[in-house]
Amino acid sequence: MILLIIGLLIFSLFSYFAYLIFVKPYVRNKWYVKQYGKICKPIYYPILGNIKFVRESFKKYGDSLQWIRELLKNDNDVQFLIGYNNIHIVDAQLAKDITLNNLQNIRKDMGMQFGDLLFKQGIVFSEGEKWKKQRQILSHSFSFDVLKNRVSKINNIVKEMINKIQIEEGKPTKIVTECTKITAEVVLRSFFGERFSQQQHKGINLGIYLAQLLLSVFDQTRRLRMLIPSFFFPKFMSKIFADEKYYEVQKNCIEFRQLIEKEVNLRIENYDQNKTQKDFLDILVDEYKLNYSKNDGKVEEYITKESIIHQFIVFFFAGMDTTGNLTGIMLYWVSKRKDIYEKLVQEIKSVFGQNKDPEINDEQLKKLNYCHMFIQECLRYHCPAMLLFTRRAERDFYIGDNILVQKGMQVNISLHGVLRREKYFQNPDEFIPERFSEENKKNINHLAFIPFSSGPKNCIGQHMALIEAKIILVQFILNFDITNNENVPLKMDSNSLYCPVNDELLFLKRKQ
Repeated sequence: MILLIIGLLIFSLFSYFAYLIFVKPYVRNKWYVKQYGKICKPIYYPILGNIKFVRESFKKYGDSLQWIRELLKNDNDVQFLIGYNNIHIVDAQLAKDITLNNLQNIRKDMGMQFGDLLFKQGIVFSEGEKWKKQRQILSHSFSFDVLKNRVSKINNIVKEMINKIQIEEGKPTKIVTECTKITAEVVLRSFFGERFSQQQHKGINLGIYLAQLLLSVFDQTRRLRMLIPSFFFPKFMSKIFADEKYYEVQKNCIEFRQLIEKEVNLRIENYDQNKTQKDFLDILVDEYKLNYSKNDGKVEEYITKESIIHQFIVFFFAGMDTTGNLTGIMLYWVSKRKDIYEKLVQEIKSVFGQNKDPEINDEQLKKLNYCHMFIQECLRYHCPAMLLFTRRAERDFYIGDNILVQKGMQVNISLHGVLRREKYFQNPDEFIPERFSEENKKNINHLAFIPFSSGPKNCIGQHMALIEAKIILVQFILNFDITNNENVPLKMDSNSLYCPVNDELLFLKRKQ
């Protein structure tokens, strides 16, 4: 009798998982295809999901996202892809509908290991009134007037870091790595000031350590050992399936948090209300102290010490990794396309003359029109972000032409499904900066060019990223001869970001 009960329990459990993995998604996908016809394509593969397509794509094309471009090639009717329990938006109008008209129906879904330790209280994952207050506090720091006064400081940091690049004759440069070091330094000094940027953790530069830590977090999230059970046991996953590697990453996250928390506490204890030159941390501490005094020693959720720590980590990742990958790819194209390189050199000379060490200012950056077109094409062609942050439906709602999004489903906006699509960009697989000229960009659907997202929750740091990108581009062209490494083909993979597998993509030689 006991064996029979155990057998029935095992059979019931097996049947339940079979229903979740095979039956439920199959029935749902069939319903969507029948209901919406040619505007919908199913992409679910049992157990492995999209990972199957990503791995096969990289093996076949050397590009883990080529599969989605191939799926949409010559098919302008498709508006969304339906997966296991998610909808992937590949239509610009639907993307607008999600980011602008349905914020009340969706919530951001972290879906990431150790998010509670690192990200959850930051602006990226905040919602409602908490998000509004955090955005209001930080918006001033990223306004045009404030940023243009930071141009000189950013330029000095870039020049300093470029002078530190070690170049060995005959050896290629890890260009994304070097660019990431530069952008990490810009973020560290912008957020914490000069003193903190010199710190190390475990003998490693603080910026590089955090970059490595974040990469290990994303790797942990993508491991099949943790990924598959997360569909069924998200709250208990770490206890049931965790291994030594999991706990090692967790320990590193806790130690790094403690380091940041120590600096935040120090800044709060030594608070100077009359300080004139304020970094991002000073601005957050100002709000913290103001809130603390108004509420008799208590602070609201949007400005706790925890939220300040998470705010830094969010901004560090967004400002360092994405901009570092963008600028590395920019310099790859500089080395790859002589025609583009010559146009960039010509424009830089027209703005700065023969000055090889200019003190770059905001007015000069505005004159770099071709540089701006070039950066925009890099963002379109090799956008570092693969998806806008995943949302989860809070209730049933409809988008577009009566397309149902069911409660509990994830909603993803596939940036590469939009930015590299014939429907929106003529010859999308050709690298053409001129498509963003004043004359040509009027032919581009502005809803389709969303590398920084769109709507009220677009990337707050996008203007700072573009300023950094222009300065880095100018300084590399002024300081180096840049040639392509033909022995290393560009292969793109998708981990935390869409980035090169091997970034030894070019050779640098200092100009005399």
